[in-house]
Amino acid sequence: MSDDHQSPRSDGKRSRRRRLVGLGRKLIGGVLARAAAPSIPDTAVVQVIDASGRELPPMESETGVTLLAVAREHSIDIPSYCGGRCSCGTCRIRVEGSDAGLSARSPNEAMVLGESQVRSGERLACQARLIGPVRIHLLDLF
Repeated sequence: MSDDHQSPRSDGKRSRRRRLVGLGRKLIGGVLARAAAPSIPDTAVVQVIDASGRELPPMESETGVTLLAVAREHSIDIPSYCGGRCSCGTCRIRVEGSDAGLSARSPNEAMVLGESQVRSGERLACQARLIGPVRIHLLDLF
């Protein structure tokens, strides 16, 4: 009997094995993904340095909100001509140190900022969501 004419029983065993291996990989991948996912606290501290270089008192805010909302909540003026719709780029801030306390940059945010601003650590306050402690520098754009 040639190799291309295998019995249905052996094909069934092979298919079942493939399904089980695939299921195992999915289960292991899910467990590893949950273990690697960072735990987001309920609140986080935002340290702000104004455009003149003066460090403002730390602000504690709920996580999940944008930096623009945090600033407005604490009476800090960050211009936003588009009202936080990621279209004008006027709410640019620069992250000092690690940006691990902010959500990932979306492709749309990167497009509005441009390559050189992305490389220099700038973010749009209307798009960057607080997920942990962060230190930001307000920019004097006008």
